[in-house]
Amino acid sequence: MYIQKQLVIVIITILLTFTGCSNQKSNTNVVAEHGIMDISQIHLNKSIVRLDGQWEF
Repeated sequence: MYIQKQLVIVIITILLTFTGCSNQKSNTNVVAEHGIMDISQIHLNKSIVRLDGQWEF
């Protein structure tokens, strides 16, 4: 019985970890053109900018 409770707690912890604690989504549609992404008009303290794609440094 004790092992079953521990197993349930571990499974719930793993699920919460992998599903994330934040449900904020990107509300900006900024696209990089010629390697430049202009986010100067976006309020970064109120918005999330997704940086999806391939990046080289």
